[in-house]
Amino acid sequence: MGDHHQQVAVELILDFDGTITTADTIASLAKAAIELQVKNRGRSRSEMASAWAAIEQAYAHDLREYQNTYVYQNGKQTEQTPDSSMATLRPVQGLEGGTPLDIIMDRLSCRQRRHIELASLARVKDEGVFKGVQHEDLFSAGQQDRSESRVRLREGFDPFITQAKKKHDVHVLSVNWSASYINGVLSGYDMASVLANTTNPEDGRISASQAGFENLVPRGHWPEVLTVARDKVVALRHLYWRQKLLKPDENLQFIYFGDSATDFECLKEVGGVILSNDEGGSLLRMLRKELAYQIPHVSQWTEGEFICWARDFNELSKANYLARRVFAAENNG
Repeated sequence: MGDHHQQVAVELILDFDGTITTADTIASLAKAAIELQVKNRGRSRSEMASAWAAIEQAYAHDLREYQNTYVYQNGKQTEQTPDSSMATLRPVQGLEGGTPLDIIMDRLSCRQRRHIELASLARVKDEGVFKGVQHEDLFSAGQQDRSESRVRLREGFDPFITQAKKKHDVHVLSVNWSASYINGVLSGYDMASVLANTTNPEDGRISASQAGFENLVPRGHWPEVLTVARDKVVALRHLYWRQKLLKPDENLQFIYFGDSATDFECLKEVGGVILSNDEGGSLLRMLRKELAYQIPHVSQWTEGEFICWARDFNELSKANYLARRVFAAENNG
């Protein structure tokens, strides 16, 4: 991304759940919405809790069935080498009709995979989990969950981001259901933008927030809802185009930080860091086992490598990752 002979502007794009935070926050968000339903609308806590449990169980069942039955075309084994701009590769087993990279991208974002997410969102709407819940209430819930440690930030996030924001714009890109809740959790950090979904208080529907793209994105090009890896990379590209309009004379480069399969296409697009508690993390295992990507720990990372991994932001700070990545961008840009 970007033209030669221009000043380099490096911006950071971070996933939220499991990357900035230590764990997924959807259950915390839903619990906050349920408490607001009980408090403000007189709904039964036990009935709402039962409805939420049923939503979780149905989603887990659908996802398990999909993972057990997914087939890419005819499934005949053949030797393929994935075509990618990422790290050093070696031949791996693929399926006829597509490279291993094709297969993974299809598995993560195909129509059937997206349908699982949309079906779950429909159940949330039908149960009225977010109906009547105002955005400012979700913002406050995010603040409270953070202050009371129901939501925890990954170790070292505060000093890393505080230092990064001195020179770089920092954005959040998430499939979380509520940008307001994210902003509440991260209140005080003043992110350049938060791209996520938003809830509609009128009917409880969940859809992608336009987040300032209303006059920049042709109708139909912005995802209706952010759910799968493909949605996130589309949003990432629109963010890039918006930032290029704001910084037309600079060589704009992104660094992406993520932890899960929904982050795969963004990492493939611009490179960056996988946050994982250990080497057994699902995204690391997928890339190493299925694509044979060589992904070093940040302590062993060299500037020519597209992706590395770290347990937390302290490890990134200790390795001086951001300054080294910026230096590489400036010298290669």
